[in-house]
Amino acid sequence: MSIRRALLALVLLAAVGGVAVLVFGYIAWLFPKPDTYVVVKGDTLYQIAMDHAVTVDELREWNEIKGDLIEVDQILLVWRGSIETSKPAVEVTPASPVVTSRKKPAGRADLVMPQEKPCLAGPSMDDLDQDEGWLGSEGLSHNQIASSMGAFVHQVLPCISTGSADPVAELELEFTVACTGRVKQIVVVESGDWSPEVSDCVTETLKYTPFPAHDLPSG
Repeated sequence: MSIRRALLALVLLAAVGGVAVLVFGYIAWLFPKPDTYVVVKGDTLYQIAMDHAVTVDELREWNEIKGDLIEVDQILLVWRGSIETSKPAVEVTPASPVVTSRKKPAGRADLVMPQEKPCLAGPSMDDLDQDEGWLGSEGLSHNQIASSMGAFVHQVLPCISTGSADPVAELELEFTVACTGRVKQIVVVESGDWSPEVSDCVTETLKYTPFPAHDLPSG
């Protein structure tokens, strides 16, 4: 990571067995791709949740359901398993920046563009390490990145469920977070076999992910 900008890597994989892997810097979230359930007459959210060993609140969150109203033939997404963390080594090959407009993904009224925050004061000459002869910048901490990406994981699930990929497919992004906490630039490093709709949805959703303010100005 340079003094002038914070570059953060994001990798989205569809692995054998339908497991999607989301890798961000040195953090990985593992979660299964969803099953689908078609609502039949007489179904209730409670019964469907019991049958799939999930909670009613999870069904509501995954399918953007308010209250208990479901309709016959409605398709519900049901995830199993849990999110885990690890620290794999990730190498990212830089690519040309992709200029995209800030448009909300179709049907995503829940996404709100984060407010720009005041940048934090960077290091001054008084902070100069006389022994090393250079200034270090705090940037974003591991925990700050993990917190923001934890929210992104839930926001991006609808994107993944709308597209399909071969047993092994990869979507790799590299992005810059400005000192105001907003994502400023996104580079598509590798789109793999994901559909353009999924790639666009993930990219656009990432723009709505808020990060903390920091002392690294965008490049």
